[in-house]
Amino acid sequence: MKRIFPSLILFALVGCHNDDETPACHVTPGRMELDVNGIHISSSDVLLPNVNYNPNSGRIDINVYFGANGLQAYHVNLGIEKAKVGTFDIPGGGFQASANSAYYVTADYSVFDSFYVDQLKVGKITVTEFDLTKKVISGSFEVTVAQDFNKNIQTLTSGCFAELPVD
Repeated sequence: MKRIFPSLILFALVGCHNDDETPACHVTPGRMELDVNGIHISSSDVLLPNVNYNPNSGRIDINVYFGANGLQAYHVNLGIEKAKVGTFDIPGGGFQASANSAYYVTADYSVFDSFYVDQLKVGKITVTEFDLTKKVISGSFEVTVAQDFNKNIQTLTSGCFAELPVD
């Protein structure tokens, strides 16, 4: 019995895990990755992210371009009011004005916006690092966007950004 009890404790500590845990964000610093309707895309080597911080309002606007050889293929914008480490809901249904927001532009310049989804909450942005001394922001996001009110809906999932430079 003395030998079995420590083995059971070791099994409980090592052999069990929580399936509901959010997977860790593993992306190269200075980059963003996400899935658009299940298709994985990663930010370009050529076009660097642009993160603007307004110290008066505390708003952060993250703009990341995706493409190849300097050509814009996709563009993702995330806006966070009163940015800090934490999780922020993205409202839909016309609540974008001065709120957390997201939009997505495709290769043919079609714009999809969280504003156009008729739901009170269409996604979330989680900021895991916001360091004004190092001037970086990291985190994750998921959001539903549409081209027009509830038409041509797109889902952006598994969004992840790491150490994007903050201006």
